[in-house]
Amino acid sequence: EDTCKDSSQTGSIVDSSAASSSCLSMDFDGISSEFGNEYLGKYGSCGGRKYLSTDWEGYITHEGQKFEGGVCEFRDKLAKYAIENGFKMKYLKNEPRRVTAVCAKKESNGCEWNVHAVKSNVNGFFYIKNLNNVHSCSGLIREKRNKAMGSRLVSSIVKDKVRSNPLVRPIELITDLKENYGLDVPYHVAWYGKESATKDLHGDEELSYAHLPWYVDVLKASNVGSHCVLDCGEDGSRFQRIFICYKASIDGFRWCRPMLFIDGTFVTNKYKGTLLGATAKNGNK
Repeated sequence: EDTCKDSSQTGSIVDSSAASSSCLSMDFDGISSEFGNEYLGKYGSCGGRKYLSTDWEGYITHEGQKFEGGVCEFRDKLAKYAIENGFKMKYLKNEPRRVTAVCAKKESNGCEWNVHAVKSNVNGFFYIKNLNNVHSCSGLIREKRNKAMGSRLVSSIVKDKVRSNPLVRPIELITDLKENYGLDVPYHVAWYGKESATKDLHGDEELSYAHLPWYVDVLKASNVGSHCVLDCGEDGSRFQRIFICYKASIDGFRWCRPMLFIDGTFVTNKYKGTLLGATAKNGNK
């Protein structure tokens, strides 16, 4: 089953940018592409520091190359390879079990670059079966604005940053991509990229609400004596509120002073809400 999302369809054009690893690298500072897209080269603006995307130019190398992440990993690395090496791709086949891509200039310039990868029935890995990694077309340059930089690619790049700082803002991700990767992405792409990364790391928020009835049943069965009430409205189809008090807390409150302190905080995800908690003071204090 193909579980990764991909906006590319058979026959679609994927924009990319940067001199191919098998073509002569071009270093024309200030040059512009046919779309008025500034050519950035391989280095950032701070002290000649290389962009973090430099390694992408070696993501596709030889026939027999293995991708343990299956079709998702292959698509991800193929797109990044094209972005870093400055050419556009056209998918002839883009399926869960096989992917075939050619240079978008195959018809106009006769470029013979192509790659064909298939899924192994033995281990589920993806392998490159055929590869012509030499471009005969011209005008390959690395651009800063690239249509191939969709939300899924952004998600794979910023995932570690989102993991370390779940509250990172899309505008901060845009700055990071510009300074460290030499790539400009629109705000909505950065926003959806962050949402996708958060979903991959922490799960689907909407689906987590659907798991609450299961959680309540398991809690009552495994932590006997706990008190849990789930309110899903009159028709039982929409979450309203949940109250949980674990058995250990119930026992602990008996030894506290007879006064509860209620504190709350706002839930700032897209579903909003308020999280309330009860505390008490130890009886010997």
